[in-house]
Amino acid sequence: MKESLTIREGELGFVSRMSGGLRTRNPIHRHDELELNLAISGEAEYLVDGELLRFLPGQALWLFPEQEHALASASPSFSMWVIVFRRRLLRETCNEEERKPLLGMKAPLESFRQLGHDVFKKLGQVCEEAAESAEVDSEMFNATLRYLMVRAWKGTLESEVEALDPMRLHGSVFRAAMRLHETPQIESLGELSKEVGLSQEHLSRMFRRQMGLSLSAYRNVQRMRRFIELRQEGERYNLLEAALEAGFGSYAQCFRVCKALKGVAPSELS
Repeated sequence: MKESLTIREGELGFVSRMSGGLRTRNPIHRHDELELNLAISGEAEYLVDGELLRFLPGQALWLFPEQEHALASASPSFSMWVIVFRRRLLRETCNEEERKPLLGMKAPLESFRQLGHDVFKKLGQVCEEAAESAEVDSEMFNATLRYLMVRAWKGTLESEVEALDPMRLHGSVFRAAMRLHETPQIESLGELSKEVGLSQEHLSRMFRRQMGLSLSAYRNVQRMRRFIELRQEGERYNLLEAALEAGFGSYAQCFRVCKALKGVAPSELS
């Protein structure tokens, strides 16, 4: 699904810190802008163009316009900087040879890297400055954003660690993960297996081996993610309504899953 990002008029992108675990509202998406994610704490899993990426602190992940991606799971302590750059900024800034890959639509080999400690610390400071300046001075924000892109890409290229090796998922496993991520309300795993072209037994075995969770456990993770999203919408859904809308068969089931995954009751989630 192609997404239109909301970027304030006069600004060449945005910088935002995401924290508190998984809160993405668009399960699988892409957009015209270049995106950079910098993992700060905790850990998460990304699904990107048929690959599973384990995203850990100190890592940089560049996402290009043709890449469909989704943050599939995240620990409660996970946080990251999300930085988005308009195409205009890229055209104005990426004239030098080493920056030209950023003008592309597909990801180069260097797009997923472990950054050096000092580089990552500096980028975090620049992100803080950019986020602060966005509230008061768009020109300062744009200048800081431009520097952030140039410094982050330079740090990516100069990383002494080889490009990280994602796990290539079997096509059926990837499609099943995407369907459960997009529609956690799915009840029949047998029907899901038919949809992706495998028997339930075969899919279950491959899914557990590649994703590290059973189909039903992964579905519970996605239902809990959706439950949290619905509850964050304010007074629109009470606990029971949010549980049912997320795909749980009852509030009791939601309660059991929440205690197992989060260690607290649904009513205690912030």
